[in-house]
Amino acid sequence: MVHKDGSIDFRYNHVSVNKRIRSGTCHSTPEFLPDGKLRMHEKWQWNGLERDSGTSIVEEI
Repeated sequence: MVHKDGSIDFRYNHVSVNKRIRSGTCHSTPEFLPDGKLRMHEKWQWNGLERDSGTSIVEEI
């Protein structure tokens, strides 16, 4: 879901190197850098019994 402010709410699936599949949710807010590239500020949380959460920054290279 894309919001009017440009932020995004989404679900994701992850397959680990041990072939374990996990899913989670994420709220990502875009930042447009002076060089025209994009940086996303993310707040995420795993689903299931292990409901760990955290933040990430993903930047276009």
